[in-house]
Formats: sequence, C-alpha cells, structure tokens
Amino acid sequence: MVVILDTVTIRHFVVLGEVATLRRWVGGDLAIPCRVHQELLVGVEKHDAATLSTNPATAQVRSARFQAYPQQYTALGITVLDSPDASTLSPGAVKLLAALDAQTLPAIHAGEKEVILQAYETGLRICTDDRGAYLTIQNLNRQSRPGVAYRAFQVVGTPGLLAEQMATGALTLPEAETHWAAVQEVWRWAPRKTLSELLDGEYW
Repeated sequence: MVVILDTVTIRHFVVLGEVATLRRWVGGDLAIPCRVHQELLVGVEKHDAATLSTNPATAQVRSARFQAYPQQYTALGITVLDSPDASTLSPGAVKLLAALDAQTLPAIHAGEKEVILQAYETGLRICTDDRGAYLTIQNLNRQSRPGVAYRAFQVVGTPGLLAEQMATGALTLPEAETHWAAVQEVWRWAPRKTLSELLDGEYW
C-alpha cells in the first residue's frame, strides 16, 4: 500500500471507473480507513445519479459503478484499514487525535481524522481533495501540535497527481484537463478553476 485516501477523492475515482488508473499513477494498492469506507457505503445508498452527469446515460453508468463498490472494492485493489484504537496508538498519535478533535477551523470530519492518524502512524502518503484536510496537513507539516512528535506528511490532491503524470510524460495537458473536468462533473464541491489555474496556486 502506498497511498491513503479520503472519502471525496476515492469516490470520484470509483465513480469515473479510474481506480486502476489511480493505482498505476501511485504505483501500488490503495488504503482507506474504515470510517472512509463507511462513508462511501452511505454514499452508495443515498447518492442521486443525476448529480453525476448532465447526460442521463453517463449518469447511470457512473451510478452503477458506485453501486458496485461494496462488492468490488477488494478486487479494485482497495484495502480497508481498521479504525485507530486509542489503546494501540502511539503517544504522539493520541495527542494528535485530541488536537484534531478540538480543531474547529478548518473543520475536520471523522474520515479525514482517520486518514491523518493512519498516515501519522504508518508514513503512508495522503491523497485528499478536501481543502480543510489539506490545509490541516500542511499546517502540521509547518508546525507540530503540543506533545505531538513531528513527522512530515506527504500530501497531494487529484490536481497534484495529474501534474505528476504530466511531468513524467504519461499525460498531456489536454488529457489531464479532461480528467479534471470529469472530476468537477461528479464532485459538486470541486473548485471551478481549470487544472492549469489550480496548479498556479498554493493549494494542491
């Protein structure tokens, strides 16, 4: 396992049928915390297919992929990690969990907390498109919390992954822009900027 993902990020790769592509990009299997897995299962049950594309036929195909997630995630190369147990966490991770629980801005959801804790304990790279989680991780990289032994996090978002593929020649800019446009279509909270505009900024 070489990367750990939050809910929003793994969701759009599942919906777009690009999990195998993501595994190729990161060079191995994918790990998600139990809470992220649970959030995906809730999304499978509650999602509205019409939000996945303006084209009804495309929306149905994407919805079918999402609905197949509970049966196919293992075959897709996704490993679900057990939720962190306070009794087995390192002292630094216990302090980190307390700090994340107390954080109000930016807001950190349960799945994102598990992503951060698992990465702290294992050293796995994080892939997240949630701005609050991304900024929190960047802040932790700049300055550790009291009582938390410093460990640098590796973090990237989908735009950053696309930039890496362009840098290696695996994707052209038009191909990467097309992928990002598809992400924007299936993720209602996606930044509306083009990939090039996002990569010119500090975020991602």
